[in-house]
Amino acid sequence: MAKANPFRFSTEYYDDESDIIMYPHRPYSPSTGRWLSRDPVGELGFELLSRETARVLSDGAKLYGFCGNDPINAFDMLGLFDIHWKGNITDAQKQAIQNAMNRVKDRANALIKQMDDNIKNLKKCPCPAYDDLAKKLEGLKKVLQGMAKVINDPKYDLNVYVESTPGASATYWPSPVPWYNDHLTLDPGWFNAGDADSTMFHEISHSQGTEDQTANDYNNAHLIEGLMTVDKENWIIWKFDKKKADEKCKSGGK
Repeated sequence: MAKANPFRFSTEYYDDESDIIMYPHRPYSPSTGRWLSRDPVGELGFELLSRETARVLSDGAKLYGFCGNDPINAFDMLGLFDIHWKGNITDAQKQAIQNAMNRVKDRANALIKQMDDNIKNLKKCPCPAYDDLAKKLEGLKKVLQGMAKVINDPKYDLNVYVESTPGASATYWPSPVPWYNDHLTLDPGWFNAGDADSTMFHEISHSQGTEDQTANDYNNAHLIEGLMTVDKENWIIWKFDKKKADEKCKSGGK
């Protein structure tokens, strides 16, 4: 009965007559253990769109390979970032990192829905104070949308390191150029920290241009990380600004 289902390994269609698995971009012959054509990701035009150009140019494109010839370590069961594990990272650590990223993605999507309702209500009132507050929320919403998008986008490459980060439980380096990967470094202590998810939320927000020191509270990574565990209605920044906006609108905008 196994052959009754043509969708087998990797959920791709297997043709018994030709002995070929039809992957979207190229066919594979399991009996010979070979791809029947080169991987299009290695073509120059395709490669320029990725973030690994520097690595490919230095290491040489392996166009007939699969998962970098390292399928044991090059896996992403949750379909998140195209993660490149750097150094000695255990399978348990990889799973913990991916699980945290998935929770950050889910939280970002939940917060986006919360803000949509607030933005609509604020814009119903012509008061300038409410309009300014709505613009601040729209800016934060874009950050959250970007976070959810990159976490869920396998085309967005991220180098992950687990090594000592003195003075911090994690660091994030956003690449200034599109052909070089962003870097996320996690201190070994991050895995046992009670605020590990908030830290991940903080670091991933840097992929969207948030800063650690800025006068814009809605773009301050240290402040918005609190949204990982606190709903926006109870977020201290929102509560303070909403109260000020209410007072201004009641007094005629003064």
